[in-house]
Amino acid sequence: MSIVFQKNRMCVMDTLHYFNHSLELMSNRRGLSYQLKECLFDVKSQYRMNSAHEASLSSGSICDSGNVRKRRRKRKLSVSKSSDVVEREEEITKAITSAKLSGMFPEKSAEEDNNKSALHLLEGLGCDGLLVSYSLLPHDYTDGLPTAVFTSQQDINSQEHRLFHCLVSVTSPHTLTVELNGRKFILLPQSRFLMSDIMGLNIYSNSLAAGEGFHFIVMDPPWQNKSIKRKRIYKTLSNTDILNLPIKQLSTDQTILALWCTNKSSHRDFILHTMLPRWGYKLASVWYWCKVTRSGDPVVPRDKDKKTYESLFIAVRCEREIPDELKESTIFISVPSLVHSAKPPVIEMFRKHLPQDARCLELFARNLLPHFTSWGNEVLKLQDTDYYQSLTTESTLT
Repeated sequence: MSIVFQKNRMCVMDTLHYFNHSLELMSNRRGLSYQLKECLFDVKSQYRMNSAHEASLSSGSICDSGNVRKRRRKRKLSVSKSSDVVEREEEITKAITSAKLSGMFPEKSAEEDNNKSALHLLEGLGCDGLLVSYSLLPHDYTDGLPTAVFTSQQDINSQEHRLFHCLVSVTSPHTLTVELNGRKFILLPQSRFLMSDIMGLNIYSNSLAAGEGFHFIVMDPPWQNKSIKRKRIYKTLSNTDILNLPIKQLSTDQTILALWCTNKSSHRDFILHTMLPRWGYKLASVWYWCKVTRSGDPVVPRDKDKKTYESLFIAVRCEREIPDELKESTIFISVPSLVHSAKPPVIEMFRKHLPQDARCLELFARNLLPHFTSWGNEVLKLQDTDYYQSLTTESTLT
C-alpha cells in the first residue's frame, strides 16, 4: 500500500515502501531480488538555492560573493499569492499538522545540508539520454506495431533488440533483467510497455478494437517550461502536441483520467477549455500533491512565491456520471524522489472506482508498474539497476 495514513480528504503516501513492497512480492526465491535505494528519498531539507542555503547558515547574513554564480538572471519582483492559493496552502498546512500529530513523520533532524549528501550519492546514476536516443530513431511501422512477450530470462536474451518501437509484455511471475549498452534494467512481472515516439503511440491506439481502451489513464506531460528549457533536462512538447495525443482512442466510455499539470495558469486554462472537451472528458475535481521532507515540512516554504503544491486534474468521460468522492479535492502528501520530476503512484486512490481487472495506462512514463501499460521515450529510465540495491545472495541461488 502506498497510502499509510488517511483522514477525511487527506492522505499520506510512502512511495519508497510502495515500490519496495511490490518488488518484494515479485522477487524470485531462487533468483533476483531488488529494492530501491533509500537515498532516492532522503529529503532532509527544504529546497533552496545553494547560495540561499549558505546565507542561512551564516545567521542570515548575505553569503560571500565567491559562493554566488557569476552569471545572474534578473530577479523577478515578488508577486502576492491569490486568496485561493493562500487558502489552499492553509488547508495543506492543517493536513500536515494532522499527520504529524498522528506520528507520521519523525522529529526534524538537526543536520540539514540542503540534501547535498543524498544528491551526491545520485550523481552519475542512471542512463540520461540513452533511452531517448533509441526511442526517437526513425522506425518503419508499415507492417504495424511489433510485439514481444518475455516469459523468462531466456526470452529476453533472444529478443533484446525488441525493446524499442515494440509492445513488450512481461508475463514472468518474477523480476527479469535486460541489458542495453552495458547497462542493466529491471523488468517487472505483469507489466507491459511501449518505448517509442508519438507515432508509435498513434499506431498502438489505432490497433485497439472497440472496448479495448483503458479504464484508468495517468499522464505527466512534458509541458513547455522556461526553466526546463534553460537547463535542458528533457525535451518539452507544445500544448498542441499534447492536445493531438490519441487520448480519445485510448479511452473507454468509463475512463478516469488523472492529468498532472504545472501551476502555470495558461496550461490550466488550456486543459479546462480545450484539452478535456477535445478528448471527450469533463472535469471532476483538482487534487493537490504537497512534497515534504522526511520530517514533514513542505519542500517549498510557504513564504516563497512558488506554490507549495502540484496539481492533478481528475476527469471522467462525458458519458460517465462523476462519482461523489471524485467531486471533492484531495490533498496527498509524500516525500518526493530526488530524481527530477518523478511523481508518486496514485492508482490506489482510484481502485474503488475501477473494475477489478482494470486496464491501466501511464503516458510519458519513466518507470514500470505491475498491471500497467507504460508508454514514453524513456520508460525504463527508473528501472536502471543503478537506482536499486540487489538483495540476491549466494544462498538464494543455490
